[in-house]
Formats: sequence, C-alpha cells, structure tokens
Amino acid sequence: MAEPHEVVSINARAGSEQVTLLIARASDGSYCQTVRSDRTPSNSGCSVSPPKAREIGVSPMNFGGAPGGILLLVGPVGSEIGKLELRYQDGRVANVPLYEGWALYEVERADYVEGRRPQILIGRDASGREIASQRLPWATPGG
Repeated sequence: MAEPHEVVSINARAGSEQVTLLIARASDGSYCQTVRSDRTPSNSGCSVSPPKAREIGVSPMNFGGAPGGILLLVGPVGSEIGKLELRYQDGRVANVPLYEGWALYEVERADYVEGRRPQILIGRDASGREIASQRLPWATPGG
C-alpha cells in the first residue's frame, strides 16, 4: 500500500470538529480511505474500487456511530465527473465539493428527517451535462 495522503479536511458539527479524509492506493488497484477527526475514532477500509469514468463511488458513512455520529458522504467519482450535486427530498440542491476526485461532505442533522433527506447524487461533466446519478440508500435517519 502507498503512503496515505490527506485529500481534504472539513469543519463538521458547526465548526466544532475537524474531519479529514486520507487516501492511499492499495496493491490490488483499489483505494484505502481513512476518515479521522480530533474527536471521533478513525474509520478506515481498503476495498474502495476506483469508479469508472462516468460513475459515482460516493457512499454514506455514519462517522462515530449512531445516534451521536456525523452522517458523511465520502468516496471517489469517475474521471469525467467535474461537478457533484446532491438533491434533497424537498427539492433543494447542494454542491458537493470534489478534491482530487474525492468527496467529503457532511449532511446536517436537520436533514436526517424524512422529507428533508438527501436523495440522489448527480455527476456532471465539464460542460455541465448530467452524466451519472446515484440514489442514496437509507431506510432510517442517520443510517
């Protein structure tokens, strides 16, 4: 495995916790990703497959465990995806910043309730055309 490097750090929980994403290339071609913070035990795994050019590999992570954890969206996007959007059940659309082709995004606690939850990720190419989508698979708030 290659040495992990920091891709991005975000301020979570209204700025009270800094969450960092580190990635490393595994020997089998997949990625190892580690999410860590100054307040919550790290979460890591080495089975993150590189997505195809028009594929979204971002998935939900309950960082820190339920019920007090942080709901994150974390993972890579394909090489043709230049912009990632998040559509909510109530029609809102948020930009999910990408760093070196990876996302680390906090879903606010107010958006854990039915009717406000994040619903679908949309990948757009450099011209703004929709080229990928991924429905988010939760059945329970925060899960």
